[in-house]
Amino acid sequence: MKKIPLFEQCVANVAPEVMEEVNLNIDIANRIYDLIKAKNLTQHEFASRMGKRDSEISRWFYNGDSC
Repeated sequence: MKKIPLFEQCVANVAPEVMEEVNLNIDIANRIYDLIKAKNLTQHEFASRMGKRDSEISRWFYNGDSC
């Protein structure tokens, strides 16, 4: 994975247990994304099937919050 200096700076002061939870959340989002693609679903179709708004599904995959 490409190292991004700003990201590295942000996570440098994060407690290990928090990083563990963040990594788990990323792994879950990646798995869901892979399954959506394997089933040839769009995010809209997936959101509809899950009873969620498109914007909520987008946040799962593209959370661009800064530190």
